Amino acid sequence: MPSEDLSLVGFTLAIQMAVGLLAVAAVFEGWLVLSNHQGQNWAVLISVMKTVFVLLIVGNLAAAFHLSNLKNAMHSLRNLKSSWLSREVLLTIILTGLVILITPVAIFQLVTLPVFLSAIAVSAVIGIVLLFAMSKVYMLRTVATWNRLTTPLDFVIAASLLGLSTYISIKVSILPSFIPSINPGVLILTFISFFAVGIRLTAILFISLQNTGSTHRKQSRWIIMQTMHLSGGLICLITAVVLHLAIAVYAAVILIAISEIMGRIEFYNSYRTVGI
Repeated sequence: MPSEDLSLVGFTLAIQMAVGLLAVAAVFEGWLVLSNHQGQNWAVLISVMKTVFVLLIVGNLAAAFHLSNLKNAMHSLRNLKSSWLSREVLLTIILTGLVILITPVAIFQLVTLPVFLSAIAVSAVIGIVLLFAMSKVYMLRTVATWNRLTTPLDFVIAASLLGLSTYISIKVSILPSFIPSINPGVLILTFISFFAVGIRLTAILFISLQNTGSTHRKQSRWIIMQTMHLSGGLICLITAVVLHLAIAVYAAVILIAISEIMGRIEFYNSYRTVGI
């Protein structure tokens, strides 16, 4: 894979994880506040924002490496009315700027918790729109393997799974008793995790079936390995909950991350052009 494509892998994964983490934190931490179970919310949110901050910086650096020249980024903003790439660049700048602005607010707790959660929710919405714009960049009529309705679905599912697993690892690192304590929050998050992994496995199977006619043996092995890593992540999540082993969560996160990295690499390797 060319280095330019590797930089795109880094960019898309970093953005997807950041957006997914913002969305999951907004929903789950917001639910805890509404349920009057605030606990260690600020500690969790500070870690969430620091993680998102780093992810967006890494994503922007990867994008800069791909563009090679700052002037290219400026030129890409000139066609907002017709270019999804221009919209993607603009939304990335807006999201990054907003995260840079509100991260210190979380660290120093300059506003009330509900107000800050509202800011995270706004950031998550912008991020979701960014994911849609990002997926539209790849839905080209001349690229049969990308120009499908499964492309935006793939981006959203990847973001959800990466964000969810990262959020769980942050939660466990701050509250070691989070997994051992069986409460509604743990049960809901566990159910959502299993559901998300199941959806991802279904999506991988569906996409692989779509690509049957154009999938090489090497790609098939790659898809099988991705599925095995994701299944391993699911097994680790089940182990963490059933045996009350918080450390198993980290193994699950690593396996899920590896699976998504492989999936993104496979996405770029599936490039197939057709005549129009």
